Amino acid sequence: MVHGLIKTVVENSTIPVIETGTGNCHIYVDETADFSMALSIIENAKTQRTGVCNACESLVVHETIAKDFIPLLVNVLSKKQVEIRGDKLACEISNSLVPATKEDWGTEYLELILSVKTVKNMEEAIRSY
Repeated sequence: MVHGLIKTVVENSTIPVIETGTGNCHIYVDETADFSMALSIIENAKTQRTGVCNACESLVVHETIAKDFIPLLVNVLSKKQVEIRGDKLACEISNSLVPATKEDWGTEYLELILSVKTVKNMEEAIRSY
């Protein structure tokens, strides 16, 4: 919907416009992350203003911390009614997660939905999106 609006404005405007485009913002939580800080950043990035283009839509978590981090994430985001869609490992860690589909990894939700993927390292995180 947003992409269609942007395209229409760019193609039909009689005055100069700035095109912002669409996208999907990700946060990566490394194995060395401070959990408290990471949770605070994620909560703010996902829930402060869900309908903006810089809201977090996908979270990538280093697999070595996933068992400890994901339950904390669920606890924080469930208080804000965020639906979390996870990969296989994330769903095994918490049965509160909805299994993610292939489309979830690139979707700009603009609502209280977050996809969560676990990875072996930062290089895999970068390659997977």
